[in-house]
Amino acid sequence: MNLSTKYRNLLNDISGIITDQDKSGIIDKTITYKRLMDIYNQIDDFILKNECTSYDLDNMIYNYKKKNELLDLLKKFIYLRNRHIIKNACGTEYWKKNMDYLVDLCNKVFSVQCKTEDIDYSFLEVLKEYLKYWEGFWTTIEITKTGLIKNIGIIDIDDYDLLFIYVARKNKWRIRDKKERDRLYLISKEMKNYNRQEKHNTQNKLNKSNNTNKKNIFRS
Repeated sequence: MNLSTKYRNLLNDISGIITDQDKSGIIDKTITYKRLMDIYNQIDDFILKNECTSYDLDNMIYNYKKKNELLDLLKKFIYLRNRHIIKNACGTEYWKKNMDYLVDLCNKVFSVQCKTEDIDYSFLEVLKEYLKYWEGFWTTIEITKTGLIKNIGIIDIDDYDLLFIYVARKNKWRIRDKKERDRLYLISKEMKNYNRQEKHNTQNKLNKSNNTNKKNIFRS
């Protein structure tokens, strides 16, 4: 892929706020969570300003084949921020409430007493599907602008399916119904691409709406 004008403008804006200290902190993983969130929020504003979406940024990071130090740095940045979010989420009351709900749900789905540690492991595996993306866990872990955890819970039906797949694999359970087995098998192979496309489409619509509102504010 080639970098369009708006892509280059976005990267120029981003490069202007990342200091040498930030670069060192990202590379050696010593940058603070607070600074990660500060940079993230500014880049989110740049994405909107340049009429791009999070999909555009992900697309550049993972599909631009030429050597680009900033894109390589952003890839590390995303992993660090998302790992911080998971780490912070695990110790909250929201995590426990979510686990209690998912254990109860899986008990009903599988008609057995599921182990909390198996559900915890499976939920983490679902989250890992989103570690590499700019938006991270936006449909599962709600956070404030400063990175505080506000709520945790699966709202995407496809993520529920993925959770069930991991729980079944962890326990080596075989799904007896062939149609259901085939359905979940296809989901397990296609989940990531399907989820990302759907969520990027949604975000694109939101960004367009935000851009329109912003232009209206400027005109008034």
